[in-house]
Amino acid sequence: MVSSTADSLEQDVLRSANEQYAVLQNYLMSIESQSLEHGDIESYVQHEGTELLRRLFQAHLDLRGVMEERQRDVIGSDEETRPHLRQRCQRQIESLFGEVVVTRLGYSTKTPGVNTLYPSDGTMNLSLDKYSDGLRRRALSV
Repeated sequence: MVSSTADSLEQDVLRSANEQYAVLQNYLMSIESQSLEHGDIESYVQHEGTELLRRLFQAHLDLRGVMEERQRDVIGSDEETRPHLRQRCQRQIESLFGEVVVTRLGYSTKTPGVNTLYPSDGTMNLSLDKYSDGLRRRALSV
């Protein structure tokens, strides 16, 4: 059974996607849309539907960010321990649906020249640049 706190959290992260779905649904059921040509409706659905997918993707990423648990003893490949927790570190990702923001925990040290580590970047297999795997596949198929 899912707790009411978890239900509330899911509703919070999905709020924007639900609002976009309502916009899309209301327009498609409106009297105004009934007089449009199919190509106009198709373009509208593609544009607004893509925005809905972007918001759903963002909701998923937001939930992951909120649910991420602190790790202990984060050690890099340089064998340097990162004892300092940095909360709400963000990076932008350009996806098939548009730009989304990944919020995650970072681990750092005060030693000069030692990079902050973001374990969830590895879990999600994020590349060092801002482009998603889906966007890369699309670029290769063109």
